[in-house]
Amino acid sequence: MKKFLIWFGGIALSFVLLSVLLLAYSSLGKAKWDEVSENHARTVVKNFSEFGEEQFNKYWGDNPPGTQEEREAMVKWASRFGVLKTIDSVKQISYLTKVALNGIHRYYVYDAYATYSNSPVRFRFWFNIYGDSLTVRNMTINSVK
Repeated sequence: MKKFLIWFGGIALSFVLLSVLLLAYSSLGKAKWDEVSENHARTVVKNFSEFGEEQFNKYWGDNPPGTQEEREAMVKWASRFGVLKTIDSVKQISYLTKVALNGIHRYYVYDAYATYSNSPVRFRFWFNIYGDSLTVRNMTINSVK
């Protein structure tokens, strides 16, 4: 029984040490990526009032959502908010880190509130950071009344 408890304790201690090491490893660079992701959210909000087909394609890359007509409707819809007056706040809503064999995956969700000439707007961004690249997973835009 004593031998079993020693083995069990050793295995449990190994799991605890591994968890602590993975936690420390995943926190490397977090402050840098917090700043990069927040700045990216601010940049998108700043550029939103100049939103056009070119910016839409640049933002979404090779796989833009919807058909050409749907994208044109989105651009037209976005133009109804007007010109940016102020960025009221950019808040990190959630953060998740996953450590895998191929590296650290960071997932951020941000809410950005801005006032445009025709309406206040809330943006919600879902970012994925892997390696040295930030990928936009999703974005929602809602008029705030």
